Amino acid sequence: MSLLGVALRLLAAGQADTVERVYARSLYPRIARALTAATAWAPFSIAEACILALGPLAVVAAGRGVVRAGRSPAPFRALGSGLLRIAIGASVAYLVFLLAWGLNYQRRPLAASVGLPVGSPEPGELAAVCAELIERSEVLRGAVEEDAAGVARVPGGVSGALGRASLGYDVLAEEWPLVAGEPVAAKRVWLSPGLALLGISGIFFPFTGEANVNTTLPEWTLPFVAAHEVAHQRGFAREDEANYLAYAACRSHPDAVARYAAAVEGSLYALEALRGTDPDAHRALQARRGAAVRRDLDALEAWRRRYESRAGAVHEKVNDAYLRAQGQEGVASYGRMVDLLIAERRAARHLRAGRPR
Repeated sequence: MSLLGVALRLLAAGQADTVERVYARSLYPRIARALTAATAWAPFSIAEACILALGPLAVVAAGRGVVRAGRSPAPFRALGSGLLRIAIGASVAYLVFLLAWGLNYQRRPLAASVGLPVGSPEPGELAAVCAELIERSEVLRGAVEEDAAGVARVPGGVSGALGRASLGYDVLAEEWPLVAGEPVAAKRVWLSPGLALLGISGIFFPFTGEANVNTTLPEWTLPFVAAHEVAHQRGFAREDEANYLAYAACRSHPDAVARYAAAVEGSLYALEALRGTDPDAHRALQARRGAAVRRDLDALEAWRRRYESRAGAVHEKVNDAYLRAQGQEGVASYGRMVDLLIAERRAARHLRAGRPR
């Protein structure tokens, strides 16, 4: 079964157009609708509940298996038999993962599907993207509510941010029908402090179809984080594409704080890329931040310092290995969102000039 799963992934890796047509746009939407219908009723994360319930049971079962093997007349044979059952179970789970969601890693790149002209950036393009996003965030910040500390807040709090997670996609789908899907709320993770220590902002659980969010984050970031996980739920597995779709969906969102989060989060990705290529321009653009936006970014930095841990570094390595196992480029793929931001600006300029993309 393990060989079947690996063979399926390798076969799909060379057939992006077929995966896009047969799986991503035909079979997977049906799977997503079924999972959403089965789990959306619960105001809590069914995935988290299952993990909390099954985790201890798995540990107990493994302990009993070791004890039984030790008491067996042929302990090594009994232990080998137990390990074989575990391997078979893991292989079946991997095959189900691929069929339920994982094949989306092998679909056609988003840029090709929506016609974004991704290519080598021209001189000044990255800095221009940074400047435009910073300016937009400053304008949008004026319409955002604040808490007692002067930090941006979401109307309706955490529940409001999670419950309205997919609204931006409803608007975005008018332009890009492939992002359409069933209305869905993101789920609060009650063990969010544990996720924070691992450096995890959210998790999409493919076996239940739930978008799970770490709610220890500053409130103003939650619309973007929730939209990122909804992008996974809509079938976009690559992290760089999920980041860009979160930005695009929040930019189209009816809530001012979501539109603001899109501009700030987009600027953070773009500025990080600029820092590596033009530190002077990076510093000059950072200086354009107003006091209100700086308060929000300070809250995000305080969150990072509070939960910074060695566990986060371990998780990054594990996540890197996971992404590479799916044929991606590891955690570095997160930075490729900037290419899509530049492509979006390039497409808009071509449209205004009346030129084809």
